Amino acid sequence: MVSVHVSSLLSGTVASAQAASELAGGTVDVMDSQLIGMGLGFIALEGARLARAGGDRRSVLERMKAVREGISLFFLVDTLEYLRRGGRIGNAQALVGSILKVKPILAVRGGRIELAEKVVSRKRALARLLGLVEGARRNHPQAEFHLAVHEGGAPAEGKEMLDRLTESLQPVEAYCSPLGSALGVHAGPGLVGCVFYFEEEGRVLPAQIT
Repeated sequence: MVSVHVSSLLSGTVASAQAASELAGGTVDVMDSQLIGMGLGFIALEGARLARAGGDRRSVLERMKAVREGISLFFLVDTLEYLRRGGRIGNAQALVGSILKVKPILAVRGGRIELAEKVVSRKRALARLLGLVEGARRNHPQAEFHLAVHEGGAPAEGKEMLDRLTESLQPVEAYCSPLGSALGVHAGPGLVGCVFYFEEEGRVLPAQIT
């Protein structure tokens, strides 16, 4: 059995799961997704698909790790203040965003939330988020494209983002879902995010985050 959880650098869930596995005699492989939201969702889906197809424990775990290494996750928020309060980013990053009145685009890299870009207006930030995904797709035009869009208190913008990306980039699977409250409380209202990865001939390609 394999369990996958939100990044250990953002939550204590992995440590709790590891302790529980030890109590159960180590019968559960605990995976740190190093991601949030549909980042770990895609990992779990791929593991379940392979297990349903008859994959053994080792092959399922290897497939889940491969998907983890291939996922890119970008999101924008209206303010960095909620992330600062929750200790997910530093005071200096939040201060810069506040002073410049920017709409930050963030990425999850190595299990941490990092400031990727600073955009002056929300309209431009949404366009830039769209452009980041489209740019990644141009690098792999023939690959199978897996996509999820998250929204936190921005359902219309989330749906528009999904519709535009689905129409233009033709993903093999696409989801749009509200961000869960456990994560949404740290981001604040107005979040829109994109989670995606590419696959060619059964091999997950390296993540597009640089």
